[in-house]
Amino acid sequence: RPPPEVDRFCQRHLHDPVRVEVPPECLTFEGIRQFYVAVERAEWKLETLLDLFEITEHTPCLVFTNTRRKAVWVCEHLVQRGISAAALHLDLPPDRRDQLMTGVCQGSIRVVITTDPLVRVNLGQVPMIVNYDMPP
Repeated sequence: RPPPEVDRFCQRHLHDPVRVEVPPECLTFEGIRQFYVAVERAEWKLETLLDLFEITEHTPCLVFTNTRRKAVWVCEHLVQRGISAAALHLDLPPDRRDQLMTGVCQGSIRVVITTDPLVRVNLGQVPMIVNYDMPP
């Protein structure tokens, strides 16, 4: 069962939420660790993400945002802080998307920020996935 603050958050921000109870033994595949970080203010999210990247230095990561604009914004701020990142979204021309995917596969891009869940399929096994925004 989620902490009470998660329940309150869901009640405030979701329309007609539905609770799905899953037995604890079915929640996570073996070897996968999941956690959440309660960030009290939206403007602290970027710093929290940067802290996470500092702790998990060199770990490839996929970051999901709800909008293309947010993906580009997060990417710009990560690059300004010296993190090799790319915003990957459907508005990019196919050749640019291919170029970014090649960079990810070759290891020159550590962080991919996207709105597109299918990117996860194209990237294969990514050691770390972050939901920067609550899924819509």
